[in-house]
Amino acid sequence: MKNNTILFISITSDIGIALANKYTKEGYNIVGTYRSEKNLDKLIGIPVDHLFFCDITDKQSISKFIEDYSKLDLKWDIIISCPATLEPIRPFFDCNFDDWEESLHINAIEQFRILHGLYPHRNQSSPSTVILFAGSGTNNAPINFSAYTLSKIMLIKMCELLDTENPNLKITVVGPGWVKTKIHDETIDAGE
Repeated sequence: MKNNTILFISITSDIGIALANKYTKEGYNIVGTYRSEKNLDKLIGIPVDHLFFCDITDKQSISKFIEDYSKLDLKWDIIISCPATLEPIRPFFDCNFDDWEESLHINAIEQFRILHGLYPHRNQSSPSTVILFAGSGTNNAPINFSAYTLSKIMLIKMCELLDTENPNLKITVVGPGWVKTKIHDETIDAGE
């Protein structure tokens, strides 16, 4: 698979860093986005060909990233989309609704905004691949995680729809199970 390009949305997430490291060793070209400079040092030793700032909570930032990526004239083969938040972690009616809505945007809607904008820039010589992540709760009703759970169900259903509409796109959602990453600190920090 040498010279194929993997575009990581949120490469500085723990899962993004681990996968970028793995695929670098397999010879892929790595491109990524980050929202915070806080974890950029964890990319040391991973040859990232292009790195873009993209705040997934800001539509203008997303648009700028897509515009900047399109100027590269670099065709992606695989997108691995890693942004996520479990917050707000509380009963629905105790949530600040704006925070709850932002969680839906981070965990689902804006990931599809990015895919929509990047779709024309895929390598069209073979089917492109998109990998998304959904955690627990999609088959039950975990208390206090309504925004996260609903957004991940949205990801799953959208994969089904996109798969049906686009034979040239392989898209899937992976449920990695409980993996100790920064996102799980949100649960621990929320307390009982």
